[in-house]
Amino acid sequence: ATSVVDKYGRSHDVANLLTRHAHGGGITMATIMSSWHGNVRWARNMVSTTGEVRDDHILVNRIIDGAFNRWVEINDSSEAALVAAARRAERMARLRRAVPHYDLVEHFDPEPFTAPKLFSEATYQLDAGQRAEAARQLAKSAADVGMLSAGYIEVSAHSLALLTSYGYTRYFEYTWARYSVTVRDPKGVGSGWAGVDWPDWTKIDGEQ
Repeated sequence: ATSVVDKYGRSHDVANLLTRHAHGGGITMATIMSSWHGNVRWARNMVSTTGEVRDDHILVNRIIDGAFNRWVEINDSSEAALVAAARRAERMARLRRAVPHYDLVEHFDPEPFTAPKLFSEATYQLDAGQRAEAARQLAKSAADVGMLSAGYIEVSAHSLALLTSYGYTRYFEYTWARYSVTVRDPKGVGSGWAGVDWPDWTKIDGEQ
């Protein structure tokens, strides 16, 4: 899968290709969503599992003579898959009622807005080894005082792009880091839980 952080340029490539291969005039709309999740689990002060998931979704819509149907959703960004999605969206649109003079509607440029800076490269680059080491440090904090711990660490990165053939573009990306841990005494007569989340992994002091 392509990187979450280069999705803005890739999103324009997808939208341009869809517009170039559109048949029957009208408007082409594309929404591109990308995500990456990395995690690690531990129990009884020992790391047990770790994993990663990457996912990409492209939603394609064609509006012809004001007629349109629901999005066509794919997870393949190859040219063949995008062209096939455009053809399917066009077939579905032709099953709907046309809206006369729809193409005469004026499309205004979106108003500018301030996007919050919620993307952390440190979070996005936290690989399996670093996640496992963070879990070991959390478990060590419990083991050093004679306690047992179990917990979960997850980091993720997400992007969303919306582009249309009449010039509307929106792009947003963010990361998230979170962990939770349960600690109990070996006799099972007392336990406690703590958790925290933040866009930037370096701002989380898990050992404390």
